[in-house]
Amino acid sequence: MNERDKKGGAHASRKYTVLYVLMVLCVVGMAVFAWLLIRDDREYSRGDATYKDIRSAIFAAEPKYKEEGEDGTGEGGAAIGADSESSIDFRALLELNADIVGWIVGGETIDYPIVQGADNHYYLSHLANHERNRLGSIFMDQDNQRDFSDRVTVLYGHNMKDGSMFAALTKYNSQSYYDRFPAMALHLPKGDYEVELFAGKLMDGNDESACFGLIDEEGFQSWIDGLRRASTFQSAGVVTPEDRIVVMCTCSYVDDNARYAVFGRLVPAGD
Repeated sequence: MNERDKKGGAHASRKYTVLYVLMVLCVVGMAVFAWLLIRDDREYSRGDATYKDIRSAIFAAEPKYKEEGEDGTGEGGAAIGADSESSIDFRALLELNADIVGWIVGGETIDYPIVQGADNHYYLSHLANHERNRLGSIFMDQDNQRDFSDRVTVLYGHNMKDGSMFAALTKYNSQSYYDRFPAMALHLPKGDYEVELFAGKLMDGNDESACFGLIDEEGFQSWIDGLRRASTFQSAGVVTPEDRIVVMCTCSYVDDNARYAVFGRLVPAGD
């Protein structure tokens, strides 16, 4: 074998070695990707199963909703704290987790307990039974009163790609979705309420004031009016500084660090 043939053979050998290494790397990469998909799917399934088990254990009766057109707000529109029993078994919920403060139902898929932790980080990665899971929980801001007595109460939840948790909130960028689901049900230990939605808005995740509003009445009304002007849907309900506001916030994938929030006023549900 001459020198040229030797060099050609060595070159071919190196070429096949590189191709073999690339093939192995591709196979390993595909295996890792498949493992990650399976892991995520299993975690989603575990989280969904956990919340399904919680639902089946705590509903003492069918939730009671206010009939369309019935005014349950009372004079002034701020009758917060109705003396009616909740349709949810909160004794069982609190035995599961003392951090649970309520239960929210809305849209096509939102049906979860609400928790409040010592900070706004723990429940990003833990279910309502304290199990670690990327679904996390629907949770109240750490600075809010757990009885929803604050002028503005903020709830957070992940926008999961399987449509769970607060993913359905982003559908309120469509008027037709709001027309189908203009209110949510909020169950508290002291009674059942409705959150009558009046605005939805895409926001910068760093702008905390966009969720909490302003303190004085004049500034608060200006904040409400600004939300309605910028809303992705139009609503006919009247909102005043006397109302209690519930803000539900989730991530939006339209931009880096974007958030989508839906705003509603809290009113007692009808009998």
